[in-house]
Amino acid sequence: MRANKIIAVVAFVLLILLLGYGVKLAFTPQPTVLQGQIEAREYNISSKVPGRVEQVLVRKGDQVDVDDILFAISSPELDAKLLQAQGGLEAATAMQQQANNGARQQQVTAAKEQWLKAKAATELGLKTYQRIENLFDEGVVARQKRDEAYTQWQAAK
Repeated sequence: MRANKIIAVVAFVLLILLLGYGVKLAFTPQPTVLQGQIEAREYNISSKVPGRVEQVLVRKGDQVDVDDILFAISSPELDAKLLQAQGGLEAATAMQQQANNGARQQQVTAAKEQWLKAKAATELGLKTYQRIENLFDEGVVARQKRDEAYTQWQAAK
């Protein structure tokens, strides 16, 4: 009889444990399984300058912050413009230096010679025009010749 009592107590304890486990399962929320599609935030990135992507510094799925460098761009056109601007700067600096140092004596002499030649050409043009004008007034020279002399004198001014 004693064995029957032990079996009954063990069966009762097992029954209580089984009922407790069933109650726990009944009141524990089960994970909900849903089917569908989730869209992640995706951004299109573009550059302000044309060029070729030289190096990608991030991978798909990486989290980035504002002002992070994502890729390096190689732009031969931009490099050429930079070299052109640097050349212009050097030329302007040279011109400024020349202006600050003043004109060289050879430049002053050449400018004076050009002025003297222009002055002589103007005087010659005036004298030629006056002579042809006198001849035109006397009827010796055609109007065309007088107009040509006048035009040459005006061009030499």
